[in-house]
Amino acid sequence: MASPMVSRAPQCLSCIRRVSGLEDSLRSLSGQQIRGKKKLAKATTINVKLRANIAGFGRKGSIVPVPPGTMRNTWFPRKMAEYQTLAQLKGLGDVVIERDSTFSPRESKRLGQEKREVQDARKVESIMVPEALELQETFAAPIEEAVPEAEFIEPEMLSVRSSPHLGWRNVLTFVQSEQAAIIIAKLVPENLEFYRTPMPAPPPPKKLSPSLASSSAISAAAAKAAIENAKRDPQQLARPAIYGSVSIADVVANIKAILWEDIEGSRVILSTENVSFVEQSSLKDKDRVKHLGSFTIDIRLGPAESEKVRRTITVRAQQ
Repeated sequence: MASPMVSRAPQCLSCIRRVSGLEDSLRSLSGQQIRGKKKLAKATTINVKLRANIAGFGRKGSIVPVPPGTMRNTWFPRKMAEYQTLAQLKGLGDVVIERDSTFSPRESKRLGQEKREVQDARKVESIMVPEALELQETFAAPIEEAVPEAEFIEPEMLSVRSSPHLGWRNVLTFVQSEQAAIIIAKLVPENLEFYRTPMPAPPPPKKLSPSLASSSAISAAAAKAAIENAKRDPQQLARPAIYGSVSIADVVANIKAILWEDIEGSRVILSTENVSFVEQSSLKDKDRVKHLGSFTIDIRLGPAESEKVRRTITVRAQQ
């Protein structure tokens, strides 16, 4: 009797090839892996907490996004902001983190003073007796104050004065240069700091052999370098050079930023013609310094000696 289990294995050569090819294709499909390239954009900003009022970003204590390079090279070394951990950022909840491009420390200070004056005026009105107010409205005649037109005179200073009755008005005040010098001496610190990246130190000169001919190319190049070093200032040779420079315009911009934080200081008009370096008077670059170290500057607001303020700037290496 024949066996009921009939072998179904292919008998011919073509059937064997067809079955083996099908198994290979199924095996390749089951073991295939498909991977895609990651296309997630790298974040261009990080969220930091401000430790000082910064114009164009926000007031002290706010969380703003800034480029990592700005935080690493400028804000963090100067303690203007601090990094935030993931736990601190999660604790903010749904607070929208964005910079305030319209923020100005000087403007916010002016608005705060105006708000305080309005509150003081309201307190005075609340203290006054209602009967006195009625008598004032009954017998007091309306007075229109005529404001004369100001003549066009080139003022040395501008001020914005406030009055609880007249509101805010721009009033030109003509202040002498001596008073401007007193304001600068009171507000500007004795030392102003600037940060620049130092250049790497040049390699030491090679010691040439005495047997080398004086007419050789190496000897001529060494002699030329020695002549150039002899022409340079010995103090500058001892100070490391920096990339770029610190110019008079940089110093004036720094002083103006300090003056604008105060109402009296905001009245001072200062330009690059009023500031000069003391040590640079005999050098080629009189309006800038290109080395690390301390330098003395004179702020002259007039020809008199009492109208001059002397300060020091220090150029430090940026870490």
